[in-house]
Amino acid sequence: MIKSIFRFLFFPIASLAFVCLATQAASDSSAITTHGAWTRWLPGKLPAAGYMTLVNNSNQERFLIAASSPDYDHVSLHESYTMPSGESSMRMVAKLPIPAHGSAELKPGSYHLMLIGAHGKVKPGETVTVILELDGGETLTVVLPVKLAGKDG
Repeated sequence: MIKSIFRFLFFPIASLAFVCLATQAASDSSAITTHGAWTRWLPGKLPAAGYMTLVNNSNQERFLIAASSPDYDHVSLHESYTMPSGESSMRMVAKLPIPAHGSAELKPGSYHLMLIGAHGKVKPGETVTVILELDGGETLTVVLPVKLAGKDG
């Protein structure tokens, strides 16, 4: 009798729990969005910088852990800062936290993507693509309009 009650209740409850967990995982994996993406154009072979706001609509803190681009040889996450001497500098950052139900901003003078080694001539008015890699293996493709330095950013 107890075995039949157990079998009767176990499978529906286990199935419901699985569906709930799968739904939560699916909603968390697509909960990162971006807006305001752009890149600053610089002349010649100078590296470019990519900016955007990353928005996390999930219940968990997430991390931007890497980036790549079909338009550049190398993309890395950097942070600009001011040294005690007053001189500006930047350093590579291993990951960028995106708080639960919050955002992280990549902007001039702060966190940004360094885009190094353009595969062709990149000009204002065009776009470049970056692929963001988040913790958990999720990727997000973002198109960045190319803007003149000083004019729009």
